[in-house]
Amino acid sequence: ARQLMKNLTLAEKVSLLRGMNDGWPADRHGYAGYVGIGRVYADPWQPHGVTPLSMNDGPQGYNSYGRFKSKSTQYPALLAVAASFSPATARRYATAIAEEFVAKGANVLLGPDVEVTRATLTGRSFETISGEDPFLGSSLVPAYVKAVQDHGIIVCVKHFLNNNQEIYRQSMNVEVGDRAQHEIYLPVFKAAFESGATAVMCSYNKVYGHYACENDKLLTKFLRQDLGFKGFVLSDWGATHDALRSAKAGLDIDMQKDDPKVRLADEYHKLPDLLKAGSITQETIDKKVEHVLSAMYVAGQFDGRYPVPASFQGKTMG
Repeated sequence: ARQLMKNLTLAEKVSLLRGMNDGWPADRHGYAGYVGIGRVYADPWQPHGVTPLSMNDGPQGYNSYGRFKSKSTQYPALLAVAASFSPATARRYATAIAEEFVAKGANVLLGPDVEVTRATLTGRSFETISGEDPFLGSSLVPAYVKAVQDHGIIVCVKHFLNNNQEIYRQSMNVEVGDRAQHEIYLPVFKAAFESGATAVMCSYNKVYGHYACENDKLLTKFLRQDLGFKGFVLSDWGATHDALRSAKAGLDIDMQKDDPKVRLADEYHKLPDLLKAGSITQETIDKKVEHVLSAMYVAGQFDGRYPVPASFQGKTMG
């Protein structure tokens, strides 16, 4: 990954760190998110052999956006998998979802949702594989992760961290003691990483007064130092508020704000200017690119584990 990174231009590196959201061919291609080196038609579809990352929800089945409308399988809620208390069930469930992702050309699964439920009435408590129990989640998530990554698909566990409610999720602040973090909220993420998950999504909310996607304590102290995470950190859609703060805190890929009517800019298009101004270093950018490429190597996306459609071989994006 490091050797490949050295062969990339600055523009190519930055393109691996921000979601496409412009007009074709630098659009989402019908997926929830799309990240790739080429952003213009003249670029080959796989420059330097780097397959674009086609990201899609979700933890409970392929969520159709612009592609395959009315042609996706909606599986039971992940909370039902949690209620099975069965790693074998989690593996079968994840295998079925992964097979559909392969068939529809998505190589990053935005899930599973592993956070431990703090308030049972929260709007998305139905989609966590942990329920209210970190031990249960830590027992089930390895089977889910391994089943998906066996298909060459990158698993992006979410939402890091303390995403405890839907209402006011864009502005609420969460205060949790370090002991509670390590005993209740972090163990399931740790189990996912130890099972091979190479991506994690940071959440919308604030923790300790700072947004999760620009929070040094979350993204550096807890994630990298305490849990030993080696993959890439992906923002939730529009969860990045300041390119400089996020870059310094440890965010790797910034996904654009999501509006169904207006194409809104991401924050990481500012990285070249921040580098030129001396606000960040080349090493900071290079380390982020290494995280992305390393995740792709681990998932087998450079050695054929994820099948590249024959129609794309040697072609441009589209």
